Amino acid sequence: MEIKVNQKAENYFNLLIEKKRDFELSTSEHGTEIKCNGIKEYFTDKKTEYDLFGCFNSLKSELKSKVEKCSKFDYPKIYYDSNGEFINFNLNDSIDFKTTYQIDLSSAYLTSLKNSKMISNKLFEKINRMTKKNRLKCLGLLAYQKTVYKFKSGEFNGIEKKKENEFSKCFEFCVKKIAKIMSEIKKIIGEGFLFFWTDCIYFRGFENIEIIENYFRDRNYAFKTKRMFNFKFEMKRSYFKITYRKFKDEILTECCLNVPYLDDFLNVLKINLKTALFRKDFEKIQFYKSEIQKFYEFNLV
Repeated sequence: MEIKVNQKAENYFNLLIEKKRDFELSTSEHGTEIKCNGIKEYFTDKKTEYDLFGCFNSLKSELKSKVEKCSKFDYPKIYYDSNGEFINFNLNDSIDFKTTYQIDLSSAYLTSLKNSKMISNKLFEKINRMTKKNRLKCLGLLAYQKTVYKFKSGEFNGIEKKKENEFSKCFEFCVKKIAKIMSEIKKIIGEGFLFFWTDCIYFRGFENIEIIENYFRDRNYAFKTKRMFNFKFEMKRSYFKITYRKFKDEILTECCLNVPYLDDFLNVLKINLKTALFRKDFEKIQFYKSEIQKFYEFNLV
């Protein structure tokens, strides 16, 4: 049987197989954890991963007493379709706007935790100094649910899904907090609102720039404002396609965003999961199970 593990864990893993030991293994893009005889060993290729997990442990420590508060934060389901509140144009029509605008929040989820007094300013600054990739990983670990692959006498013996990660409610809080903010902006600028995606809002009307920027400043959110050209929306069979042009490093760049209908996207994830299960690709099994879980846990479908 073939299994993908962190390179540094490979020798230990093969040794346990050879010795026909009972053990448990979990693996992700961050590294590999192996538990044998009650002893956990963690392996990673990069020192930065240890720094990442150090910040994550501090994040969990500060959020531990806030989980219940996060659980009580309620907000309607997020639908990216013509019946939802996050798209402000008819999905049955194709549109073409010569000039539109984009305001992208910086460290949106992390800022939401700080603004809501879920974490300290000191921890906010520490995580915010990390690279964007590691910052996103650190927050994404809040929603991580461990899947353990069990081995009996050196042979694969099934998959065990660990209990729900209590901190997933904190990640869900961030998602819904930003969605609520975007919904409030839509009410303020009305027909100027086009749609929002994760932590970025798209809209029309030069006069709305100052309104939205002031809204974010008043709530201590950092942001970047960009002008877009040739904003086009096209309806496809299972997704809608948005294309536009904007300046990146003083170069006018073509950008494309394909947004699948959630039901179709969920079906794709389920198909990929079945393929990974058939191939016994444990890393991908873990990834697709986690992605499917997010759709349900975060009330996206």
